[in-house]
Amino acid sequence: SITSGTMALTVTDTTGLAVGKQITIVGVTGYKKINAVDLVTKVITLDSTASHTVSNSVAGFVYFQR
Repeated sequence: SITSGTMALTVTDTTGLAVGKQITIVGVTGYKKINAVDLVTKVITLDSTASHTVSNSVAGFVYFQR
């Protein structure tokens, strides 16, 4: 879940998520880059704020080589 205007995304599983990966969140506009992953709290810190509040949403991720 994530709250509009925040950069903290709470997930149920951090498998495959890593700093630098780009993710999309259903209900939130645009791609978000992962800046930090807390494996204990399962909170992902993103590079920009969420446009909407969502919970129980699907997140997808892709990795761009730059």
